[in-house]
Amino acid sequence: MTDGHTIQPPLPRDPQLRVLMRTATAKDAVMATAVLQQAGIETHVCANLPELLRETERGAGALLISEEMLAGSGATELAAAVAVQPPWSDLPVLILARQGADSRAITNAMEGMANVTVLERPIRVASLVSALRSALRARRRQYELRRILEDLNEADRRKTEFLATLAHELRNPMAPLSTALAILKRKPLTSEAARPYYDLMGRQLDHMVRLVSDLMEVSRITRGKIELQLDELVLEQVIRGAVELSRPLMDAGRHALEVHVADGSLAVKGDSVRLTQVFANLLNNAAKYTPEGGRIDVFVENDGQGHAVVRVKDTGAGIPAGMLGAIF
Repeated sequence: MTDGHTIQPPLPRDPQLRVLMRTATAKDAVMATAVLQQAGIETHVCANLPELLRETERGAGALLISEEMLAGSGATELAAAVAVQPPWSDLPVLILARQGADSRAITNAMEGMANVTVLERPIRVASLVSALRSALRARRRQYELRRILEDLNEADRRKTEFLATLAHELRNPMAPLSTALAILKRKPLTSEAARPYYDLMGRQLDHMVRLVSDLMEVSRITRGKIELQLDELVLEQVIRGAVELSRPLMDAGRHALEVHVADGSLAVKGDSVRLTQVFANLLNNAAKYTPEGGRIDVFVENDGQGHAVVRVKDTGAGIPAGMLGAIF
């Protein structure tokens, strides 16, 4: 405590930008750590090669190692660890070499790793700091490339997911349209008798136009932002629209469907097309997974706290409790 204020410890820095060190002697490690920390470069001293390899998996901006550490199988083990980096990564490795001719260990390291810089000892402090800063700048660019690749992969995943969902949703209006056309072609109807079928076809065409419009907005898809067109809706009408979409599946399964509306004027603020999709999908699933000749009930209620509650109940087997987390 100082003057009534708590001294907070410094926040840990990004482990992905630290320099992992394994020097020839403990004294070299102490001196190098002091010099580099004064230059604003975070370091982590490793006691041996296995520790350095473990810490590399946690994150590293560069490796600073002595030539002595590469003796024996050291160079091969280090090269093998570096070889399994992801495609975006090219971890900088700086080797502090003994003065004089190149050793076999350094030659093996340079042959086994692409991004190797050899610094001859004794080395000036300014040269060491400059070399590490250059390595860390290059490493930051690699992390930026990783972020760009991740964003591209996420955008591609969203687009694929959206297109798969849209393909599924575009099939829903097809069935009512096909049914209405079949009825109109099968027998002549008066204008008044045919009007409900024309209205149904008009609603489904509007639904499809909205879905296709979403398809054209590819930029919103990649950002995961699908525009909602909010409006005051009578919930019963939304449910009736969903039932209309699901009717062919209901009829195919010879299911009895009944909608129970406690308050026909119950209103919500939402996107009519999106809500219709939600409830139509629930009803389609109920129709698919309920044995033939089953019963499906839809309850539309006010919970008394300003919320609308819609429940779908069927005589199917239901979803196993262990799968609920994965599905929703």
